[in-house]
Amino acid sequence: MIIPSLDGDLFQWDRDRESMETVPFTVESLLESSYKFGDDVVLVGGKSLTTYGLSAYSGKLRYICSALGCRRWDNDDMEEEEDILLLQRTQKTVRAVGPRSGSEKWVSEYW
Repeated sequence: MIIPSLDGDLFQWDRDRESMETVPFTVESLLESSYKFGDDVVLVGGKSLTTYGLSAYSGKLRYICSALGCRRWDNDDMEEEEDILLLQRTQKTVRAVGPRSGSEKWVSEYW
């Protein structure tokens, strides 16, 4: 069994020896390639970046942009001179998947 930690390291639980060992890859390395772990698990990962545009004066959300596209959040007319505060969120996700069934065994997300 693979156990994700909060800092991105991954561990393997050995039931027979009742011990936990670090595996030779991290969440970061899984963002670039998948890894077959035994006969019953494939680890796959991905990374997404979302940008939020907030009004610097009111704090209202003006728009959201990601790889899927951009969307205006409200119908208020945005003044051309309005100062916008940009916030970016990076999300890293690792999934353990059964290679034959495609069923998820677990999902780990990091921000």
